[in-house]
Amino acid sequence: MKLLKIMIVLAGVFIILSIFPAAMHADSGDMFIIGTESLEMKDAPMQNSNSIGNLVRGDKITIFEEKNGWGKSFFNGEEVWVALHFLFPVEDEESENDETEKMKRSIPTTFVDENGDTISTEWKHEKNERLMSGSTEITGIDIGKSLSDYHFIIDAGHGGIDAGAIGLDGVNEKDLNLSTADTMVEKLEDEGAAVSLTREDDSYVALEDRVHISNTSKANVFISIHYNANEDTSAKGVTTYYSSDIAKELAETVQSSIQKEVDLEDRGAKQNGYHVLQHNNKPAILLELGFLTNANDLENIQSAGYEEKAADGLIDGLKEYFHE
Repeated sequence: MKLLKIMIVLAGVFIILSIFPAAMHADSGDMFIIGTESLEMKDAPMQNSNSIGNLVRGDKITIFEEKNGWGKSFFNGEEVWVALHFLFPVEDEESENDETEKMKRSIPTTFVDENGDTISTEWKHEKNERLMSGSTEITGIDIGKSLSDYHFIIDAGHGGIDAGAIGLDGVNEKDLNLSTADTMVEKLEDEGAAVSLTREDDSYVALEDRVHISNTSKANVFISIHYNANEDTSAKGVTTYYSSDIAKELAETVQSSIQKEVDLEDRGAKQNGYHVLQHNNKPAILLELGFLTNANDLENIQSAGYEEKAADGLIDGLKEYFHE
């Protein structure tokens, strides 16, 4: 009789575990609060996997396992995966309420890799609250318009065996890219920012490696530096490219600020699936700072102070984007 009772109890426990797997896991997981308007739950840790449902801002979720920027939880007894960059940790009820209030005052800027890599989120807070990328840390410190404590990846396009565009006078785009990148690095560091370069000399770096440098860093923004070319020598002007729709604000802000500094035609911010943008898990933009195949653009590009003006425009745009 005792053995029968034990078997009945074990059977009951088994049934409970089968019906409520998420509840039984909760004791060993960490609880988070959703930090975006709508967050898809996927059946696998990749962007192009099937959608199971959606969570909304303020919902709570317990994460039991992390994999490549995704967190595993359970929903209605099913295993689900969500992007970790959209989550804020909930340590206790008080901190949860604080984070919720902060998120209500914030504007989410999310960046999604369309090919199923990882995802990142930026939070731009009102009252100059500090923005942190690739992290769930939100610090309500007024840092004015400083770029101190921010980290930027500067990507000098092409290099080595890849000369890039060739100018009317034979100038190689790769050389201008590196020179302009060096100028931008110097000015960003003067602003207190941390800066990393994907290349520091005339070396070839594969597109995949450039993306890897960014995706494995704690950087806030990835910025690729280029100059343009076209068979039509009348093509001219400056363009800022982005991949994700939600990166549009960053691109438009930087484009506008650079345009105020350089005397070239404004071609606007445009969407494009360039590899270094589309596969990047950071907010990423690509600058085309003029046409080497247009006589007027090339004259301006090679004039004294052009790179400094472009760098000043970039910095002003980043400050405006982060702090206004």
